[in-house]
Amino acid sequence: MLVGAAIGAKIHSFWAIFIFAAVSHFLTDFLPHWDYIENLEDEIKNKFLVFNLKIFTDFAIGLAIFLWLFWNSPFIYYAFFGALVAILPDSLILLRSLFLVYLKKRLALLEKYFNFHKKFHFYKDKRFLFWGIICELTVAALAIVIILS
Repeated sequence: MLVGAAIGAKIHSFWAIFIFAAVSHFLTDFLPHWDYIENLEDEIKNKFLVFNLKIFTDFAIGLAIFLWLFWNSPFIYYAFFGALVAILPDSLILLRSLFLVYLKKRLALLEKYFNFHKKFHFYKDKRFLFWGIICELTVAALAIVIILS
């Protein structure tokens, strides 16, 4: 979200923001980080409340930081668009999982997208928890530095 916002803050063309923010999502997926893609259907099915709490907390923290950085910015619309585009790829994964869990349907387009998306992911391993936290904090800090520069 913050990387997309940083892109939007510096590039003031919606088409360019869309391209760069979407690509940035897949590039940052290569790094160890917190994510929901693993066991997503089980999380939705068996731990619905906890799963929603995780997503809400993650989104609320990101939104709070976003608003702190952009509340009076003339570039808030560009930054907001970049942030939305940056989280869109994972939103499509969530949509796929909701179709699977609640409608018991696999949509061909979402399945193809899911298979494409998971090729970019760094899958969690408990040994990498420390590095995942370091990577996320580093990427967030760099995005904030770019936004504030």
